[in-house]
Amino acid sequence: CNYIFLCFLGVSSNALQPLFYSTPIDVGGLDLDPAVIGALLASAGLLHGVFQVFFFAGIVNRFGPKKPFIVGMASYLVTFGLFPIMSIHAKKHGFDVFIWALIAVQLLNSIASSLAWSESLGLRRWNPSGN
Repeated sequence: CNYIFLCFLGVSSNALQPLFYSTPIDVGGLDLDPAVIGALLASAGLLHGVFQVFFFAGIVNRFGPKKPFIVGMASYLVTFGLFPIMSIHAKKHGFDVFIWALIAVQLLNSIASSLAWSESLGLRRWNPSGN
């Protein structure tokens, strides 16, 4: 059940982000150029990989497997909660620095969701010390 719910949230988030970023502001999106969207999502993907390589094992060793999974699942609340906030702000004030900050928060927050994916795929069973 956890994996099904995680897949639903992940697929929904991955489908909505580029759609929301490319939709015109007057209809509720941010009206970003496709090249900018690609650069943003590629940068987030690179950060996901770096985070997993350097921090995932230490986080699981310190907090155990359950807490990172819960944090990863809860991070989707922030990801989805920022869509209406960005939309409302963009309609009232236009695309400004605050929107860029919220995009950064949303993309950095999605790194936390990678904790849930790694836990669900069983990567936590890997133990570099051999114990």
